Amino acid sequence: MGKDSFGFETFDARIIHEWKAKHEKAQCFLKCVFWSGMDSVYPIKLKLRKVKVVVRTERLRLAVIDGNDAPFILELLNSPNWLTRIGDRKIKDLSSATDYIRSYILEGYQKNGYGQYKMVLKNSNITIGICGFVKREYLDHPDIGFAVLPKYEGQGYAFEATIAVLEYGLDNLGLSNVYGYTTEGNQKAKYLLQRIGLSYKGQLIDPAHKEFLLYEYNPGN
Repeated sequence: MGKDSFGFETFDARIIHEWKAKHEKAQCFLKCVFWSGMDSVYPIKLKLRKVKVVVRTERLRLAVIDGNDAPFILELLNSPNWLTRIGDRKIKDLSSATDYIRSYILEGYQKNGYGQYKMVLKNSNITIGICGFVKREYLDHPDIGFAVLPKYEGQGYAFEATIAVLEYGLDNLGLSNVYGYTTEGNQKAKYLLQRIGLSYKGQLIDPAHKEFLLYEYNPGN
């Protein structure tokens, strides 16, 4: 493992070069990605175009999350707004943060070809939040979500990331519709979802019997 010009961990360049040389004529292919930073090597298959940085904005890079991000995930999932607005995921140490990445985030990449991406400041390489898509079994379409560390809230990063990720999902992932949902009291999230083009669809009761407001982006409407 090394680092690319942006400072991100990269996969063994020799292996990727040899692999691509054998498959350069393929139109659509899968590669085996080995994530570092975990107790054991964790292999998953992803389309090559989904690996590493997926979206760039004026101030941010949005990139795939891996085991090296466990300290950040631990901090984010225990931040006040996460606990209040999203809930307690019982992630209390680096080990449980690594397990969360493995069982939730990486599984999402593997199963759906997309997921949550880390928001990284271009000028400092600091990871400040997450933004991306989650496919829930009880919803017909993936929903877009975001979270930012308290220090970086109120600076427009969430809007910058979500509008770029939404465009990426529609143009590059082939998503036809995108949901977003939040609670009645989360005025900032409601405003942001509407600002990026989602319209209020109605109330949603999830499998845990919690009530949410459901928004939808439908290019056909």
